[in-house]
Amino acid sequence: MPPHPTRRRRLCQLATIVLAVGSPVSTWASGNPQETNELTLALKQLENVQAIFKRAEIQARASNRDLRTTRYEFDYELVRSDLNRISEGVRGYLSPSRAQPRDIGDIAGDYSRDRGAP
Repeated sequence: MPPHPTRRRRLCQLATIVLAVGSPVSTWASGNPQETNELTLALKQLENVQAIFKRAEIQARASNRDLRTTRYEFDYELVRSDLNRISEGVRGYLSPSRAQPRDIGDIAGDYSRDRGAP
């Protein structure tokens, strides 16, 4: 004997809720699994870029250059801050928490720091 139509509808609603709660949050963000995959790949690439900047910073600090003769140096701290902000924004999109207002401040974009006259 088939279930009553009202009962069937309630079972379908319950199944939908269970599937929605059990599904990964990242698919809720965009509803597009291809976009989710691309953004996840972008996060991995950002991690690689951060590692490259870290190595460059270590090499710059380890070099024996005379800092008195160089006027400009790369601002690794600022670029690291901007990359972290971008990563956090992508993660926030992929795994949104409750709808909360966010600080959407600008990234710097200029990573050359003036050391003054040599």
